[in-house]
Amino acid sequence: MWSFKMPISPSKDGIITKLVSVFKIDLSGDIISTLNYNEKKISIFIFIFSIIFVYLIYVYFDKWNSWTAYIDNFTTAIFFVGMWLMAKRKIENWIFWIIGDIISIPLYFYKGLTFTS
Repeated sequence: MWSFKMPISPSKDGIITKLVSVFKIDLSGDIISTLNYNEKKISIFIFIFSIIFVYLIYVYFDKWNSWTAYIDNFTTAIFFVGMWLMAKRKIENWIFWIIGDIISIPLYFYKGLTFTS
């Protein structure tokens, strides 16, 4: 069995301490919280920006050829918000993941991607 131990300096000027302070990493444990007002606004912004961005990509590559593209655009925005909330350790991320899955699983069946769904 392979074993690898990385030396971590516990001193105040260690690399881990610097990374924690620069990126503001929360090392206090697995704290899961709920959304506050500002994070709700950011979630709405991410959702709207994702819809606009994916729309522009679909227009550029001429992919608006069926009604499934609209649903795909919508679910992409839902999943982007869910990923952002999950990275921020917010409990509401599950709502977005479940709603996105409820929409995308039948869509994948319709497209013939049954093993993907």
